[in-house]
Amino acid sequence: MTSTAPSRPPIEHRVHRWPPSPHHPSDRVRVRRAGRGGIWEVRIFSPASPLYERLARRGMLHLQLWHPGSGVSVLSPSALTGYRFEAFPIEGWTAGCFGFERVHEAVRLHHGLELPARDEMESLETAFVAWPECCARALDERPTL
Repeated sequence: MTSTAPSRPPIEHRVHRWPPSPHHPSDRVRVRRAGRGGIWEVRIFSPASPLYERLARRGMLHLQLWHPGSGVSVLSPSALTGYRFEAFPIEGWTAGCFGFERVHEAVRLHHGLELPARDEMESLETAFVAWPECCARALDERPTL
């Protein structure tokens, strides 16, 4: 007797479970690659969207490191994450970590992945978070005529 159940596709063709928002990669646009070998996608909210401006003015901009091969997401600290790095999935859910070393260790321990070096991460946060937030606040503080 033969089985009528469809065979499972090879692992490389299975769709892994997408993370929930705010870790879903389609919530943001890819702006570059980072880390050794460019294994991480750097993602931000689209600067063309009204949401981007609102988040910038409220200090809620952050960047996302997305590892497409494993479905791992790391958000940089912002008001949205309680000023912690946030990694997903760690033991099935999100893990908030104060400090780069702690989130790096959590991702390494649970997924065997290396995050970009600390200095690269700081440069990314300056370019895609701190600088745009500073510019947005400066626009808010302009004197009106």
